[in-house]
Amino acid sequence: MTALAIDPAVGVEVAADAVARALKAGASAAKASHTYSERFEVNFDTHDVTLVRTTVGDTLSLTAYDGTKKGSAEITGRAHDAVDAAAAQAFDAARAGEPDSANVLPADVADAASSDSEHEPDRDTMVDIVLQHIATTQEQYPNLRQESSTYSFNCSWASYANSFGRVQHARQARYVTSLMVSGKDDTRATSFNSTAQVAFDAFGSLTDLPAVRRLFDDTVASFDARPIPATFVGDVIFTPESLGTWIGAVAGALGGMALLRKASPYLERRGEAIAVPQFSLLHRPGQIASAGKFDGEGFLNEDLDVIREGVLNDFLIGWYFSQKLGRPMTSGQANFVVPAGDTPLEDIIANTAQGILLGRFSGGAPNQNLDFSGVAKNSFYVENGKISHPLAETMIAGNFASALESIHSISRETIDRGFGIYPWIATNGITVSTK
Repeated sequence: MTALAIDPAVGVEVAADAVARALKAGASAAKASHTYSERFEVNFDTHDVTLVRTTVGDTLSLTAYDGTKKGSAEITGRAHDAVDAAAAQAFDAARAGEPDSANVLPADVADAASSDSEHEPDRDTMVDIVLQHIATTQEQYPNLRQESSTYSFNCSWASYANSFGRVQHARQARYVTSLMVSGKDDTRATSFNSTAQVAFDAFGSLTDLPAVRRLFDDTVASFDARPIPATFVGDVIFTPESLGTWIGAVAGALGGMALLRKASPYLERRGEAIAVPQFSLLHRPGQIASAGKFDGEGFLNEDLDVIREGVLNDFLIGWYFSQKLGRPMTSGQANFVVPAGDTPLEDIIANTAQGILLGRFSGGAPNQNLDFSGVAKNSFYVENGKISHPLAETMIAGNFASALESIHSISRETIDRGFGIYPWIATNGITVSTK
C-alpha cells in the first residue's frame, strides 16, 4: 500500500469546485464534502485467510440552496460532467423543497483540524497477526467458528468547502478488526455474536484484545441456553457492549431532534440531577479512535461534559439545530466516555441476588419517555451472586431514564473498543420475562 494518493489541497479543491458548479447551476449557496479513502484488509474465517486486498473510495456529497430550501446529491468520483449533473440534481431538489429558516451555512473561518501522521501499514505483519490469531483460536477454542472476519488499515482525507469560503480538511488513519463468531460442537450450537475494535495503533494480537477474549469466552459458555425460571423484577448488569444501547438512547433524548419535537424527558432539566452522582457521560472525541475530526459543517469535534456526576450539564446540539432552536451549538456528535466506578465486576456479580448479565439488547427504539422493551441476546442469568446459565427466550423491559437514577454499581474495569469507553453498570427495577 503506497502513501495516500491525494494531497489535502486536492480534496479541498474538489469540494470548492463542486460548490462553484452548484452556484453556476443557479444555487444561492452551496456546500460540498469530499472523501478519498484507501483500505488494506485481510479477510479470514475459522481456518485461513480468505482474501487480501486494497480498496479505494472517492465520494463527493453536494448540497445546494435556493434561499432557505435545500437539496442534496452524492456521486462516486469527481469527473466534471458528473459533478455538473449532481449540482443540477441538488439544485432541482432544493427548488422542490420546503423553506426552512434554519437552512443557513456558517460563514466564519473554521479552526484547523489536526491530521494523523502519514504512515503505511506493514501488510506482511498484518497477515501474520491474522494467521497467528487463527492458530491460537483453533488451539484454545476448538468449538468456536469464525465467519466474515477482517483486520484492516483504513485511511482517508476528508475535505469540506462552502460558498462563504469556509474550508476544512483532515487525514485520519485507523486500524480496525471485526469478528463474527458462533459456537458449535457435534450436537450443539450457539447463536452468532460479534465484536469490532477500532484503534489508533496496530494490534499486536487479535486474540488478546479484551473485547475479543470476552466474546470468545462468552460464546463457548453459551451452549445449552435456557429461559429464566420465572418472570421477575430485578437487576440488569449492562456490559460495555450493551451499555452502548442505553447510552445511545439517552444521547438521542439529549439531541437537537428530540428537543425540537419536545420528545424528551430532559427538556427543562439542564442543571438538574438526572442520574446517580457516581455516573458521568463525557463526550471525549480525542480518546475515541472512531471519532471524526470535524462535523458536517467543518466544526471541530471537541470535548463536552454532557452529564457530570449525575447532573445534566449540556445538550448535544449541532449547527442546524442550534439555528432551529435558537440555542448555542454544543456538539452534534456522540463519542462517549463513561468513567469507571470503584467496584470490581466480580463483586457486582457476587452482590446480585437475581438478575441478568446483558450481553446485547435487541429491540426497537425507546419511546419519547425512554421506555424500552426487547430481547436479551448473548446474556446470562445471575442468581445468588453467581452466573447460573446462558439465557434463551428472554425479554427485558424498563425505562432508561429511571435506570440512570437506579444505578447502584459501576465497575472498576472498562473496555475501550474505539467506539466508546464503557464500564459494566448495574441498575435495578428492570422486568425480566420469558417471551
